[in-house]
Amino acid sequence: MERSLYVQDRPELVTKEQPQAAYHLRVLGGFQVEAHGQPITDFGSNKARALLFYLLMAPERAHSRSTLVELFWPERSPRSAFNNLNQTLFMLRRAFDNLEAAPSLIISSRQTIQINPEVRVEVDLISFNQALATSKQLAKVGGEGTSAWLAALTEAVALYQGELLQGFSLPDAPDFDDWLAIQRERCHLALLEALQ
Repeated sequence: MERSLYVQDRPELVTKEQPQAAYHLRVLGGFQVEAHGQPITDFGSNKARALLFYLLMAPERAHSRSTLVELFWPERSPRSAFNNLNQTLFMLRRAFDNLEAAPSLIISSRQTIQINPEVRVEVDLISFNQALATSKQLAKVGGEGTSAWLAALTEAVALYQGELLQGFSLPDAPDFDDWLAIQRERCHLALLEALQ
């Protein structure tokens, strides 16, 4: 699979060979996950889907368990909230259990949970943001209207299949819903700005 990379000192695109992603997450227009080409659908709960999405928005970061329980279970006692987090983490791991010889997508310690840095994950939202950033960078250096600029913009438009996590909500986690609303607005405004 080839991925376009912007070279900052020259307004042109080069390609670099990258390994095939083991996991694919589509969140623009809905929620779909594939692992090694297999669709993964049994997450057990919307909290499990939301936790996976949240972790993948900052895959390089180890998220504090305390922060996650405050975000997803704000009304629960600490003991109950941590128990719910452990159950949700178990559901996520179980969803990916049938993959033979696949490295674990999520790693955790007593204090943190994060995406395994050794696993390659492709997220349509991240690709969308990268394509928009490339088109914006090219426009800044006079590359607007070039085939490279048009290719980056076309890629972003093709990736935008609808609102971020369209129709998704966690009514009992208002901080998550507020965070998601901000992400949706940013995504939509970024596309509108690029198309002007």
